[in-house]
Amino acid sequence: MSNAPATRRPRGYLSAEAILSGAFDLAEQRTVGDVSMPKLAKHLGVGVTSLYWYFRSKDALIEAMRVEAAHSYLAQLAGLEDEPWDEHLLSYFRRMKEIFWENPVICDLLAFRAGARDPGSLFFERIDHEVALLLDAGFEDRIAAAAYQTMSVFTQGVVQRQRLFDLDQKSREASGEDMSDDRPWQLELTPGRAFPALEQTMPFWS
Repeated sequence: MSNAPATRRPRGYLSAEAILSGAFDLAEQRTVGDVSMPKLAKHLGVGVTSLYWYFRSKDALIEAMRVEAAHSYLAQLAGLEDEPWDEHLLSYFRRMKEIFWENPVICDLLAFRAGARDPGSLFFERIDHEVALLLDAGFEDRIAAAAYQTMSVFTQGVVQRQRLFDLDQKSREASGEDMSDDRPWQLELTPGRAFPALEQTMPFWS
């Protein structure tokens, strides 16, 4: 998957690349969870059996999508090298958040899903660079490892919460639910019980 739109091939044309491209198109129109072999075959205008010549199962297809998403994600993180270590890490994690927010399919594939052949090793070179910055800045090994993991987990956690909120909004819109209710952003306190600290701080919860 690249940032530049791929040239669309004739409907019915089939290759592993065309199937992957169609799977990303379908995921963008719906969600990654909605991608199935029958739906993808219909989207591509081919028989469902023909997809299995290239991918033995839906799981194999999703794995290939995750690897493709990882390459795209890493490419979008490039160009953040010429800053002091602290400014660099701010830029790095802000960019991580932006990539996930701007690319829901990449977010769903990398931030929410784990696979049998996890593409984590594809990230090792990038992570090694970030941890090296902390070590070179004088942080102890233990602190450097903890610092990177803390910032990464926090950033992905923020992204996941936002993505779940977006999906909830879409689901409610599709069902015709009243969208004036900001329920997902509020704590639902148990009726009949007092939570004074939570009630006092309610405006600041999200």
